[in-house]
Amino acid sequence: MEKDPFFLQEKQSIELGQPASPFLWEWDMEIEKDGVFEARLFGKQDGGLRVRIDREKNTLYVQRDRADLDFSKEYACTCQAPLNGDLSSFNLKLVCDHSSVEIFLGDGEISMTNVYLPAADHEAKLKMEAVRGTVEVKQSSVSELKSIWKPNA
Repeated sequence: MEKDPFFLQEKQSIELGQPASPFLWEWDMEIEKDGVFEARLFGKQDGGLRVRIDREKNTLYVQRDRADLDFSKEYACTCQAPLNGDLSSFNLKLVCDHSSVEIFLGDGEISMTNVYLPAADHEAKLKMEAVRGTVEVKQSSVSELKSIWKPNA
């Protein structure tokens, strides 16, 4: 599923259907100076896993702080990586399966892997939002991925 280019103004968001199988969610976007972009998956309302690009703080965040499961104090956390402060264009890829999310920014400049255990009743929606400022999404796509695992193997 691919979307035509669009703009997200501050506090504006778009929701898409989240595939049940492993999937790739990808964007090419421009984020204005001091702008903040956020993507959310595997959640309920504002919960789930959140990936945030914050140009004011020049940081990429992966946040499990609003996780639906509460089996360990260490599980709910925020991971972060510094961004090159000169960038305004971003290529972001999320490779997601049933319990992990791999994040790739740019041409391998930043990569992160996070375990995420969604609640059984999580919303099957993907959400992208301009938390602050304007985000120009030049390309956005969600593609289902074929599993390499054979059933009952």
